[in-house]
Amino acid sequence: MQSAINELSRGLQNKKFDTMVRPYDIETMGFVTQRSVSSMGIILSMKFYFSQIFIRTLEYDVSAYEKFLTSANKIKKIGKGLIPLHTIDSLITASWNLKMKATLLNKAQKDKVDVTVETVDDNGGKINHCFVWYSYFLRDDDQHTYKFDKPSTPTTDPISPGKYYIWTEKEGKRGPKTVFYCGDDGRKTRKIYILAPR
Repeated sequence: MQSAINELSRGLQNKKFDTMVRPYDIETMGFVTQRSVSSMGIILSMKFYFSQIFIRTLEYDVSAYEKFLTSANKIKKIGKGLIPLHTIDSLITASWNLKMKATLLNKAQKDKVDVTVETVDDNGGKINHCFVWYSYFLRDDDQHTYKFDKPSTPTTDPISPGKYYIWTEKEGKRGPKTVFYCGDDGRKTRKIYILAPR
């Protein structure tokens, strides 16, 4: 993590990326880098054992930095081109994820949030016996999908800080995917309401 973020910071200071990103993205890159360096400092200063899920999601975040740097190095070799927008978007998301991790570690002294989900209909009425699924936003595919241990409602699972998709399933039907920011407020417990399948 540290080497990728430091390389990003040095590259930005040396104007390495100026011709590889759109002019209006340079300011965003500066903000992303500052946020990343600050978050990294907090994460590395923590003196307790991180859970496997925290480390796994941290690796997903770091891979966004590495992908950005790999893309920049390829463009430098060729001598022209722009870093793809989806690569920049992933980097921005990863920097927010690091910020959420740092915020939770700093405020709650924990590396997971106990998330309680209530599954509801359009009118807010509780719907029981739904399975709750989630995937890390940067790894939204079948291989990186996780299910809460028990069906709703409610159901609770510990989730590492970051940006997620979360949805429900009941009797073969799937509810809408909802974006969920886990740990952004530094609270060690959260209760959220997710729509059940229609």
